[in-house]
Amino acid sequence: MAAPWVIPGHAEQVAAEHFAFCPDNIVQGAAGTIGAYAARYVLGEADWWFWWDWPRGPGTFTWLLSVSVLN
Repeated sequence: MAAPWVIPGHAEQVAAEHFAFCPDNIVQGAAGTIGAYAARYVLGEADWWFWWDWPRGPGTFTWLLSVSVLN
């Protein structure tokens, strides 16, 4: 991305894409809903974090991906 999202409607669309890519961010994260996630973690933010717990159950380990705005 070239700059942080600053329009709430656009941020919600991006949040929906984040959910499709990494549902753990919303399902297991603090936001709880796509709208809350957009407001807290997408709107105006220069860094995004994605994480997955894989596999589920015993022996679970976490994958982490960080994305930053290019200036």
